[in-house]
Amino acid sequence: MVNVTKENFIEASNDLLDRLPTASFVALDEEMTGIQCVEHQSTRYNKDDTPSQRYTKRLKAVAERYHIIQVGIALFHVDEASGDGFQVRKYNFYVFPASNAVQDVTLNPSAVAFLHQQSMDFQKWTQRGIPYATDKEAARFVSDYCEKRKQEKEKQRRKSQTPQTAPNHRVHLQRTMDVEFHARAMASLREWLDSAQQQPQQPGQPDAPSEGTSFLLPSCNAFLRRALYESIQLEYPTLVLERGPNNQIRVWRMNAEERQFRQDRLAREAWERLVRDDVGFWRVWHALVEANRGYQ
Repeated sequence: MVNVTKENFIEASNDLLDRLPTASFVALDEEMTGIQCVEHQSTRYNKDDTPSQRYTKRLKAVAERYHIIQVGIALFHVDEASGDGFQVRKYNFYVFPASNAVQDVTLNPSAVAFLHQQSMDFQKWTQRGIPYATDKEAARFVSDYCEKRKQEKEKQRRKSQTPQTAPNHRVHLQRTMDVEFHARAMASLREWLDSAQQQPQQPGQPDAPSEGTSFLLPSCNAFLRRALYESIQLEYPTLVLERGPNNQIRVWRMNAEERQFRQDRLAREAWERLVRDDVGFWRVWHALVEANRGYQ
C-alpha cells in the first residue's frame, strides 16, 4: 500500500490516474473525524425509506459536520499472467483542509479514540495532509494559472521584440562606496562572462539536460541590487537574473535551447505546486467521478 501525503502526491496521483482507466473495478474506504451526530440518533428510519431519505434524516449532518482524514482507494486489475484473480494496487491518501478553509475541523472523541487504537498518525494528517478543493475552486485555480502563464508568455514575447532601453527612473549611485561596489560587481560579472566555458562532454556520455551556467554576485542591500539589475539588463539583455541566497543576485547564461528547457521546468514546477497545494485531492476525486460516468 502506498501512503500518500503532500510530498509524494504528484507521483502517487499520476500513478493512480494512469492505472485507473484499465481497472476492472475500484474499491474505496475512508476514515473521518466523526461518524455520528448525537442530536440525530433518535431519528428513526422507516422500513420503506429510500437510501436518499435515510441519508437526509441522519447521515447528511455527519458529512456536513465532520471531515475526512484518510481516503483508501484500491484498483483491481485482472491478473493477466494467471487469468484468474486480480492484482490490487492500494493507495492511502491523507487529506486535510487547506489553511484558508472557512470550515473548522471538528473531532468526535469516540472517533479519535478509535483511530488512536488503530495507530492513526494525527501529526502526519495535520502537517502533511493533502488539501482539497470544490469543483468551482479547482476550476478557478486552473483558470488563474492558465491566465498567468498566458501573460508571462506575452511578456516574454514583447521583451524579445523590444530593444532594451534605460528605465526612466534609473537608480543613480552617489556614495563613493556604492559606486565602487557596483564597479567591482560588474567587473566580476564581465570576467566571468569572458572566462566561463561549458564543461566538455565526456566521451561516451549522453547529453544531459542543461540550464546553462550561473554566477552569484556579491551580497548587497536592496538599493544596490536594483542598481545591478538595471545595469545588467541594459548591458546584457540576454542574461537571466533571479534572486539568490543571502541577498545576492544569481546570473544565468544560457542559449536558446537551455532557456527553453528552464522555462519548461519552471512551468512544470508551477503546475505541480498548483496541484499539490491548491487543487489537491480534487484531482483524484474528479478522475474517479469521470471514470464512473463511463460505466453508466
